[in-house]
Amino acid sequence: MAIILLAIGVLTAIETISALFGHPAKIVPYSQVADLARAATWQDNAVMACAGALGIIGLVLLLIGLAPGRPRLVPLRSGDPDMIIGMPRRMLARVLGAVAGQVDGVRRVRAKVRGRRVTVHAGSDLRDMSALRDRVEAAVDDELAKLAPVGRYTVRTKVSGPR
Repeated sequence: MAIILLAIGVLTAIETISALFGHPAKIVPYSQVADLARAATWQDNAVMACAGALGIIGLVLLLIGLAPGRPRLVPLRSGDPDMIIGMPRRMLARVLGAVAGQVDGVRRVRAKVRGRRVTVHAGSDLRDMSALRDRVEAAVDDELAKLAPVGRYTVRTKVSGPR
C-alpha cells in the first residue's frame, strides 16, 4: 500500500513540476480521463462499483488504523510513582542476556523477550550443569526485579552442555 501511495505522489510531483516549468509531462492522459468523467453519471454501474470499492477500502483502512498494534517498548517502573520508562524489547533481551552471560560457567548466551516471557538459552563447557540453570535463572530474575517491569514476566532457561 505504501508503494502505491509513493508512486502516486511521485507521479503527481512530476506532473506538477513539469507543468510549472511550461512543459507538462502528460504521463497520465488527462483529456481521456476528463472525457470519461464528463460522460459518466452517478447512476452508471461502473461508477457505483468504483464508489463502493473505494468505500470498502476506506473502511478497511480505518479499521486497520484503529486496531492497536504490538507495543514496541516494555514499560518499566522508576523511582517516581508518576513516571514510567520505556525500554525496547531487544534492549531488555540484551541486558538480560548480558546478566546471564556473567554467571560463572556460561560461555555463550542468547535471550529473547516475547510477550511476557523471557527465554534465555545458555551454553556452557561444564560437564555438570545441574546448578547452572538455577543460577542463570536466578540472575535473570534478580535483574528483572531491579528493572521492575510493569506486569509479570516469566523466565524460561535452557542450558546446553559442550558440543
